[in-house]
Amino acid sequence: WDVGDVGSGCSAFDAALRRAREAATQAIEPASERASGAMAATAAAAASGAVAGRGADTKPVYKMEGWSKFRQTPQIKSCDMVLEMETEARDIIVMALDKYISSGEYESAASLIKGNMDKKWGVGWHCIVGEGYGFDVVHQARQLIHLHYQNVSCLCYKC
Repeated sequence: WDVGDVGSGCSAFDAALRRAREAATQAIEPASERASGAMAATAAAAASGAVAGRGADTKPVYKMEGWSKFRQTPQIKSCDMVLEMETEARDIIVMALDKYISSGEYESAASLIKGNMDKKWGVGWHCIVGEGYGFDVVHQARQLIHLHYQNVSCLCYKC
């Protein structure tokens, strides 16, 4: 079933659908083809159901441009902190993970994060660094942060 086969009877809707389909076709073109000026050939192939360089029965390959930049910024999954405390904790965590993530020394990263958090906001902080873990913790109010950075998760809380 193809969206292009459906006609709504509304010319404005059909025109919008046609523009969206053309935009999607241009979005999946490889950058080298756009640069070489082969847009017309690719657009004709896409209209017939094929993508340039591949057979008509294969699906287009979507590129995840910018994904590596997305992974290099810390993604906060859960945070129960004041904004200033959150930004400082995020900076401490990213600094420690940048230092130890390439060698896989998660325990060293966790102890460095815990030490810095203890110095800054008093003792009682716990830090977990790793891949693929779950948690259910009881923490002091406004004293928890959980974030993902590259392929590692970090949980810090005070109890």
